[in-house]
Parts: sequence; structure tokens; C-alpha cells
Amino acid sequence: MERAAHFGVMLALIRDDPSHVPVGRRTVERVVSTVRRRYDPPMNDESIRGRLINVLFATNGLTSTSFIAIITVAPIVAADISGSKSVAGIPSTAATVGTALGALVIGSLGARHGRRRSFGTGLAVSSIGALLAVVALLSRQFLLFAVALFVIGFGRSSSQLARYAAGDLTDERRRGAAISKVVWAATIGAIAGPVLIGPAGDAASRLGFDPNTGPIVLAVVGFALASLVVWVLLRPEPLTLAVRRPGDEVIVPKAPLGAVLGTRTVRLSVIVLITSQLVMVLVMTMTPLHIEDAGLGLQTVAWVMMAHTIGMFAFAPITGLLVDRLGTRAVMTAGGVILIASCLGAATTAGTDTPVMMATLLGLGLGWNFGFVSASTLLQHGLTMAERLRVQGIADAATWLSGGFGAATSGVVVAVGSYSVLAVAAAVLATSILLAVGSERLVAPAPV
Repeated sequence: MERAAHFGVMLALIRDDPSHVPVGRRTVERVVSTVRRRYDPPMNDESIRGRLINVLFATNGLTSTSFIAIITVAPIVAADISGSKSVAGIPSTAATVGTALGALVIGSLGARHGRRRSFGTGLAVSSIGALLAVVALLSRQFLLFAVALFVIGFGRSSSQLARYAAGDLTDERRRGAAISKVVWAATIGAIAGPVLIGPAGDAASRLGFDPNTGPIVLAVVGFALASLVVWVLLRPEPLTLAVRRPGDEVIVPKAPLGAVLGTRTVRLSVIVLITSQLVMVLVMTMTPLHIEDAGLGLQTVAWVMMAHTIGMFAFAPITGLLVDRLGTRAVMTAGGVILIASCLGAATTAGTDTPVMMATLLGLGLGWNFGFVSASTLLQHGLTMAERLRVQGIADAATWLSGGFGAATSGVVVAVGSYSVLAVAAAVLATSILLAVGSERLVAPAPV
């Protein structure tokens, strides 16, 4: 039994990193190699890469379910425990600011310690943040609730960075499809999250708690399971199998960052990421309150938000296919047009008109999806692995900060003006995507 256990340890070491096997143990290595051939049929690199992308897909499914459950009720909880609708967007702001900071920190940790450790740790942090949110709701402490959402966002940034990990595992011809697959995983949350909100709230009510406690507890469990999946199944380390060009290095060099950020592809990618996120968050954050003010309940809010998140994620495989075939610039342009139309639709729709609100929010999510997938794909084009690792965290940090700004200002705009004023302002901002794409005049081979 002891020898078998020893062989098992050696087998795990060799599978994850053969360099851990001491040179003086070549005999043991040959024995373990024989055991592997007999009981653990070898997989080629492409098969392993495909399995790792599937693990990232499953992780994002759990994470999106958890986050959608808590972010849907966040503005309602905030308005309730604070007594003011003008601050309802602050917890969502805290979540997006946390995601921005997390993108920098977790992105840096991933470059130094690997994707598995950084992603697994980040998702565990999100689970702790959700637990803090439960305490904040039960004790009716608004500040603690905002801090909890910040912690959740910080850890959740790891699931956002997962799309880049999938892109790194494929070549440029299929990168859009790989990124879109991980983004598509959030469709699970788009469906499961809103569907589970009602039952979770009912269960909490039956136990004598605030109904909004149920969705938050759901997030605690979901984030914890996602972290466990990463720690157990995201092996071997994805960076060891990343598709790199000749001369690429995994270790981040001390190269001028400004030169990388100043390239045309990176500049356009960041502009589209930031604008798509800002426009989407401005309208999305205040939609639950818009519906609630019209006299409808939490379940109606859940269905409208489900339509929105389906638009954000369900069409991702089609988006990836369009990116790989038509190029990023064409998809970015389409995304900008859809965002403008959706914002104008939201501005002219009453909160009681549920079918139209669902269609409008679905379009808002689809426009975001086009911009998000195409810009994420373009961001990795023509960069070495070292440059990608540096830029990914910075681009995501800027993206989530723009979302945080949108969440923070959305409540103020609605309080001073109205939901319609907010949506029209978002439509005007969305035109910057069309201006940016047109002004860049990007000339590059397919798929970018």
C-alpha cells in the first residue's frame, strides 16, 4: 500500500510538472511511466487544452449563477436597508470596483503563480464576501453590505479573466470561439440564477428571514463550489499549455507598458470594452427599481433580468463564430448599433410592459456581448504571452471601473431626472463605439 501511494504521488507530480522528479529517480520514473501507459492512457496537448476549457466553462457557469442571484437583489436590498433609492447603486458600484482591483491583483498573481491558484483563491474570496452580505442584510448594515459586494467583485474577477485563459489555449484562428465558449457558460447563470431567486426567497421567508436572504445564501454556496472545481480539476496549470509564438516567455518581462497599451489593437479593444460595459451597467443597474416602481414584484424583475443575461451570454457561440469569420471590427460595429437601439427602447418603455422590457434588456445584453467578445479577442491579437498577461488585467480593471462609475451615477441620474433620461444618455455614450471603430481604420488579416 505504501509503495502504491508513493507511485500515485509520483504519477501526480509527473502529470502536473515532470521537472519535479529528481534525476536520481529515473528507475522510479520508468516504472511510473509504465503504470501511466497501462492505467492512464496519454492525451495529446489539444485534448488536454479542450478539457481545461471545459473546466473553465463549468466554473463560469457556477460563478454566473451565484453573481446574478446576488446582483439582482442588491439594489433592492440597498434601498431597503439604507432608506434611500439614491444610494441603491452603491453596492453594485462596490462590486464592480472590487472586480477592477481584483483584475489587477489576480491577473498579477496568475502571471506569477499560475491560473489555477489565482482563480481558485479568488472564487473562495467571493464566497466569503457573499457570507458577509448575509450578515449585513440580517443586521441591516448598509456599509457592511457595500463592503461585502466589493469582496465578491474582487474574487469574481478571476472568472472574468478565465476567458483570456481559454483564448491562450487556442491559436488565433479559433480564439474567438474559445473565448465565446467561456462567456457562453454564463448562460447557465442567466437561466438558473433568476429561476432560483424566487424559490430561494420563498425558502428564506418560510424560515423567518428576509426573502432576499435566500438568493444571497445561494451565492455563498455557488462561489464555494466554483472554487472547489478550480482547485480539483484545473490541472495541469493552463499556462504550461498556452499556445505561444516562438520566443514567447511565460515570465513577465520588464518591458515598457506604454508601448503595448499604445498599439492600435489594444487601444481599440480597451475603448470598446469600457464603453460596452459602461452603457450596459447604466441601464441594467436601475432596471429592477424601474420595474418595482411600476408596482411589479421580485419575480417580474427576475424574468426581465434573465432576458438581459441571456442576451449577454446565450448568443456567445454565434458571436465567436462571427468574430472568427467576419472579424472583430464588424462585430464591434454591430454591437454599438444594438446598444444604441436597446437604450432608446428602454427610454420609451414603461416598467409595467414586461414583454417589451424583456426584449429591450435582451438587446442591451446582446450589444454588450458583441462588444465584449470581439474586443477580448482583438486584445490578444499580435501580442506575446508576456504582453497578454500584463494587458489582460489592466484592460479588465479599466472595464470594471467604468462599470463601477456607471452603477454609482445611475441612481443619481434617476433620482434627479428619470429612468428614461438615463437610458437616452447611455445611447449617446454608445455612439463612441462606432466613432472609435471608424477612426481606427484597423487593417489586419482575419479573424481580427
